[in-house]
Order: sequence, then structure tokens, then C-alpha cells
Amino acid sequence: MKTALLTIFLNLFLVSNAQIVDSTNAQNMRLIHNNHFGFSMGGPGFLGYYYEHYFNQNWSVEVGLGSVLVLTGAYAEGRYYLGRKDNPQKVTPYVGLGGGAALILGFEDYYGTPTFYAPLGLQIFSKRGFAFSFEAAYFRFDGEGFPMGALRFRLMKKKKASKRSN
Repeated sequence: MKTALLTIFLNLFLVSNAQIVDSTNAQNMRLIHNNHFGFSMGGPGFLGYYYEHYFNQNWSVEVGLGSVLVLTGAYAEGRYYLGRKDNPQKVTPYVGLGGGAALILGFEDYYGTPTFYAPLGLQIFSKRGFAFSFEAAYFRFDGEGFPMGALRFRLMKKKKASKRSN
């Protein structure tokens, strides 16, 4: 199973790097939309919202908060996106590493536990600023490790064209 996932991600990375690009419109969307909010289903925030900031075309940091039933989670995560500044990939593989905390609510008590999250995923960008990601990850929660995944949806505002003064 691990070999199959690794093979799929490697093939998608090679295909995304082999895209033919019109050099007059070559723009890396992570450089244009470097701040955004999104919604996540799964992952260390369970079901909730997050904020991601791109420092450059490869590195980002994400913080999030979410809840589902009796679980509430908050986290911070760093990510590395593969690719080059001059190659505006529409499909980009990434790896990440993060940690946080979860609160588990019981009928009569509650307790907190640290979390650890290590995703391997793909991000797909549209020209209009919408992005979709899916990822598989190792998740350590309440002293146990298990596989987890997430679907992430982002809608980024287009930057307004700056007015030129004559």
C-alpha cells in the first residue's frame, strides 16, 4: 500500500513538472495568493477552518482549529511544496510536519492530549484562485498512531490591479 501511494505521488509530480507552459502567463499561484483561509475535512483539526501563509513558492505554515462530536483540535503545521518558482504547476505534491493539541470531552470529564501529524498530499490550483488538496498522513493522537487523511478547500481573493497614476 505504501509503495502504491508513493508511486502515485511520484507519477503525479513528474506529470505536473512536465506540463507545457505559456511563458507569457507563467505565474506561480502560491506567490500570487500567499495568504488564504480554507475549510478542512479530516486532518489534525478534524472538521474546521485554517489559515495558510506561503513564505515563497515552496514553504508555508498553516494553523487551524476544528471539532467533530466530542473532539476539538488546534494545530500548527509546516509544509514543503515541490516545484520551482518559474514553473506554475497546477498540480503540486507536498509534505508536511505539524503538531497540536486535542481536547476529548466525556460525559463527566474531559482531558487534553498532544497530536502529531505528518501529511503527504497533492494541491490542485485553478486560474481563478480556487485550490483543492487531498492528503494521506500519519496521525498520532492520545498515545496511538494511525493513518488519517484530509480534504482541503481554499478560495482565495484575486488581487486587484494596482491603479497607475499618469
